[in-house]
Amino acid sequence: SVALAKGEEEDKDEMQQMLERVLPSSKRLTPEQEAQIRKQVHRMPEEQRRAIQAWLNDDGDHFWVHVGMFLLIAILFVGAFIIFSAYLIVAHEFNIYDPESWRNATISLEHTLRRNRILSPKGGWLLPEGIVIQERQLEMMQYDEL
Repeated sequence: SVALAKGEEEDKDEMQQMLERVLPSSKRLTPEQEAQIRKQVHRMPEEQRRAIQAWLNDDGDHFWVHVGMFLLIAILFVGAFIIFSAYLIVAHEFNIYDPESWRNATISLEHTLRRNRILSPKGGWLLPEGIVIQERQLEMMQYDEL
């Protein structure tokens, strides 16, 4: 009974120290919230409590952790870009990696909009001189005119 009270008192002091370190003095918790946190911490296995305590007390340099997180986020965005580019290639036949696609971007876009019936299919194809349409796009335009 005395050992149990002493253990609860140590947990209370430990929790109070953690709260003071983590929360600024202007944002203290209510006594009910502190009691709820203490109760949850008391239910945790000793190993988890030690892990939380070690994490809170860690004052080490986290440079490589930040570099790793930055790289993970960069890889996430690169992957999303590649998936989006694959979608454009497969669904809209617009290869963003091909310079010819960018030269004829307005023509390709107009053709796609007409094929999907967003623009009127009766509109003509007035190609400026010197514009070369990829063979597949030309075949699709002829097929759409039928």
